[in-house]
Amino acid sequence: MPAALTPHRAHTTGTAWHWSDLNVPLALAALAAVALWLLAVLAVKAVTRPRMPQAGPRTMDLRPEPPAVAEFLTGGWEVGGSAVQATLVDLAGRGLLAFEQVGPDPRDTIVRVKGDGSAVPGQAVPGQAGSGGSAGHGYTAMASTGYADPGTPAAGLAGPGAGPGSDLAGPAGPGAGLAGPAGPGSGPSGPAIGLTIPAAGAAPRLYGAVANEVGAAPAPLPATPTVAGRPIHVPARGNPGPLLPFEKRILHRVTALASGGVVPARALAQGTKDQDAKWHKDFDREVVADARARGLSRARYGPGIKALLVVAALVPATLAAVAAAKSRSNGDGNGGLFGAVMIGALLVVGSLTGERETKAGQEVCSAWLGLRDWLAADEQFRRLPPAAVAIWDRYLAFAAGFGIARKTVGALPLGARDERRAWSTYGGVWHEVRLGYVVATERRVRHPKRSVVIALRRIGACLVLVPGLVWIAVHKHWFVRLPLTHGTDVKVFTTIGVAVVCVIVSVSLYNVGSRPSKGQVFAIAFYLLAPSALLWFGSHNLTIKDFEVSHTYVGYGVIALSTLLLLVTAWNLVLLFGALADLALRDTIVGEVVRIRQRSEDRHLAVDPGGVAKVMAWPVPTGAFWSVDEGATVSVQRGRWFGYVYDVSVTTASARGALF
Repeated sequence: MPAALTPHRAHTTGTAWHWSDLNVPLALAALAAVALWLLAVLAVKAVTRPRMPQAGPRTMDLRPEPPAVAEFLTGGWEVGGSAVQATLVDLAGRGLLAFEQVGPDPRDTIVRVKGDGSAVPGQAVPGQAGSGGSAGHGYTAMASTGYADPGTPAAGLAGPGAGPGSDLAGPAGPGAGLAGPAGPGSGPSGPAIGLTIPAAGAAPRLYGAVANEVGAAPAPLPATPTVAGRPIHVPARGNPGPLLPFEKRILHRVTALASGGVVPARALAQGTKDQDAKWHKDFDREVVADARARGLSRARYGPGIKALLVVAALVPATLAAVAAAKSRSNGDGNGGLFGAVMIGALLVVGSLTGERETKAGQEVCSAWLGLRDWLAADEQFRRLPPAAVAIWDRYLAFAAGFGIARKTVGALPLGARDERRAWSTYGGVWHEVRLGYVVATERRVRHPKRSVVIALRRIGACLVLVPGLVWIAVHKHWFVRLPLTHGTDVKVFTTIGVAVVCVIVSVSLYNVGSRPSKGQVFAIAFYLLAPSALLWFGSHNLTIKDFEVSHTYVGYGVIALSTLLLLVTAWNLVLLFGALADLALRDTIVGEVVRIRQRSEDRHLAVDPGGVAKVMAWPVPTGAFWSVDEGATVSVQRGRWFGYVYDVSVTTASARGALF
């Protein structure tokens, strides 16, 4: 047996592998098996692809599923980008929030947190004419009953018959809505506002809502909808019902950012790209979990399918291993290729994720497609702002989820924050500020005392070399006479030794905070001693008579080195005086922390002192002031010269909760 092993080992470590060693039939069989397995994966993906049902008849009936789940179903069992905005609008449609447009642009919308159906008294908002709304801008907040605030001039919430210029007026029909209280200029018989119906005589079926003429008897509510014979609850305005996890996530984001119960819609964009991606991923997972709990969705690739694909991957992996083994003339081979193929197969199978339909899910999706078609038939939904939820209630939320109310979705950014802009409430009024970032140089993030030490040491490093430069400049003529006499060689090498020591001291003073390693010490010793030994040998064995070194070259060298030392000294003098000024002169800034940006290489802190359009974010040491949160009112002690931040004292803790 030992004799048989000897040639095997010799061959393994001997001749290199060549293409001629390849076992072509087995290699082709392995490749074919891999291709067939990949085709099987594609076939599984095709078979399990969600099947969209036919759209049901156009209807304005609302089902119990929230807009995010409706968007998930109609989007092919995938959570789309507008599900977050649709949920936010739905919370307003159910009376938990209210939207107010305070400018001509729909993006100038504020979100007001509501308690028992009435708006929470909040702080003043730029452009807001009192708590009743914004005159002349078209939309105001609505109470839970759906009426416009009394006395709001030119509110623009006119219903059918109001005349041209009303974005919120739907198709006219008899008994189309509720007449609002008369405001200035509206006349005694003001037109109705609120819900509209597409056809004469039809009654809108908003479960829990009212749709009747003012003074008339309340319209009967539709029959309670049922699923599988059991009654279901459809949340409506003033009756929000229990909140689902992803709805709590949205509401928490609003309430955590709100100041005095109010937050601008554009201030809802928070967090870095990574934080925002994780937040949306968690939101999507909660929507999918709710759809599964309702029996409307299931995993696209079940455990059985994945196990079958893994078992099937054993065939190409085994063929690949056999082909590798037989491609050696001696039959040598190992399980490396087998393991590589199996790892690749596991990675492919692990990437198979997604959702697909169920029978109940297809039926519900068909009904929601019918509502989507009904909403899409009305062109005005495409230009409705978020404040229109005061009239359209939850219909606007579903229109946003289906991607129809594009202006509403665009006016509610719930993505990552803009690193160049921030929102502040300092001074009692929400306002937007532009951000700039001061470059995080070392002198700005280290303590000025440290800068003083560094400046003094580097100035000293330059001064150590000055006597040598003066001595060289004084000796105008340099003659070389070899071999050196006994007295002369001692002077020469003593001078060289002093120069080397001065250079070492200068370098040691300049390199602050870094100690040479043992290897560097040995390297310095070698590079000093070796040339010195060669110089000693040459000075005693070579013969040179009165060789004059050019004074021009010596002068140029002295001038160049002197200029360099002068520049270094001047810069460190500036550093020294700046650090001393930073220690002596300090500014105190009181304001609100509007941005804390942490990156791998630096950390910035931006404080809005109020009354400025642009706030500069100061660099602070990495890991400093971790107890400070965005939204807190702080008092900052900062140097006047370099801007070193000495201390950040929290005077009023941030009312914002943890968003991420």
